[in-house]
Amino acid sequence: MDISEKFISKETVYKGSFMEVEKRKYALCNGREAYRDIVVHPQACAVVAIDGDDNLYLVKQYRAAFDRILLEIPAGKMDPGELPEECVKRELEEETGLTAKKFTLLSSIAVSPGFCTE
Repeated sequence: MDISEKFISKETVYKGSFMEVEKRKYALCNGREAYRDIVVHPQACAVVAIDGDDNLYLVKQYRAAFDRILLEIPAGKMDPGELPEECVKRELEEETGLTAKKFTLLSSIAVSPGFCTE
């Protein structure tokens, strides 16, 4: 059974400094129509930084959505035209002051695919 949804239209309901929220209309496989709220977010990169002594580097970040400081791997959104490799190197240095001799791609993931394009 084909469970895909067919895009009909979209309306931008919010435009922020680096993301937008769209209300999208879809035709469902059962013939009905439904709306989806989608956060349109640029791609981002994250780095699991481990040194020669097997130390893992984390950063503290205040996150307003949780109203607290979280411990995270270094990460950030990609700048327009920036390659993932460039983003990872930049974020590692900006957030930890470290540089790396070698980078290995571990994975590519959809962080919150139910509502976000990141």
